[in-house]
Amino acid sequence: MDLTVKSVKDIGEGYFVIALDAPGLEYPSASLFCLGEPRGMGASRLYSTISPRNSSSLEFLIHDRGSISHFLCSRNPGDQIGVKFSGRMFQPEPWGIWIANGTGVAPFLSLLREWQEENDTGQPKEFFLGMPKWSEICQEIQERFPLTNFYISRENPPAGCYKGRLILHMGMIPIDKENRYFLCGSGDRITQVSGHLISRGISWRAIDSEAFG
Repeated sequence: MDLTVKSVKDIGEGYFVIALDAPGLEYPSASLFCLGEPRGMGASRLYSTISPRNSSSLEFLIHDRGSISHFLCSRNPGDQIGVKFSGRMFQPEPWGIWIANGTGVAPFLSLLREWQEENDTGQPKEFFLGMPKWSEICQEIQERFPLTNFYISRENPPAGCYKGRLILHMGMIPIDKENRYFLCGSGDRITQVSGHLISRGISWRAIDSEAFG
């Protein structure tokens, strides 16, 4: 199906928030959709929602890198985008340890929005998030879950956040065999963080991950 672009917002460092008009569309939080050219879905790729389930504004955080992402980020309000629901493969749980970088924040933000807008008590046990710069996405997450640990790599971060890449601060991630760990982000970061956790005695069975570009 084709949906109409409501807005495209540049939030810096090549990251864009794209909202599509989707009245009546039913989908769970942290859903995956194939997005691409309209009228037949030629070239496309998967993206995770940042909108909560069944929101009439279907929203995505997209890094303008690669031909499909560039196509999406260069759309204007009123343009059409091809959309196909692809399920929900990555399912972070409340009270787990959440770890993300870049667009890997998407499924976690979607769930935080759902739980809080529906007055659910779900929240992570701890959240570790690496981003290149502070943005409105970081601000929203801080407001929704103030205990988030932010790692900002390309500018001096706000007070209470950490300077540098998340992988330089992996020693801060709590190690407990009772925890479940949910990782989402670039493939190399997932490999590094997973390797660190396993080297500290965490079973691979306690680690769920999804690689995003």
